[in-house]
Amino acid sequence: AKWLKMSQPDKWNNDLPEKSAEPETKESTVTIEVLPNEPPEEVKKAQPVDYELNKNEDSLQLVVHVPGLESMQDVALDVTEKSASLSFPLSANLQALEVDLPSSVHPAKVKAKFSKKKGSITVTMPSLTQN
Repeated sequence: AKWLKMSQPDKWNNDLPEKSAEPETKESTVTIEVLPNEPPEEVKKAQPVDYELNKNEDSLQLVVHVPGLESMQDVALDVTEKSASLSFPLSANLQALEVDLPSSVHPAKVKAKFSKKKGSITVTMPSLTQN
């Protein structure tokens, strides 16, 4: 780190008033509002998500019930070989979901379909085939 030392010529200080021996004191009032430990009523707790996991011959199908979800915007889906997780926007008021899968799936071939009418997201995950 570099330190810089600056000095002012005496001529710059000629216009300044003389300093008094006593420091100036100013009184000020600060208002502090104590908030309750609980969130405001308008902040609701996220609701748990219901889901079904079905095993077909060549895939797993995860059906997640998302009542009130308007679109897939801001919904995050992450699928690995052994798990699937979804998180939802705060406005949906839904808890994130993580599901351990009973068999390995191919993450790159996953397809998801949202049905606003049914209030569900269907995630189809093709099974990894053993060679």
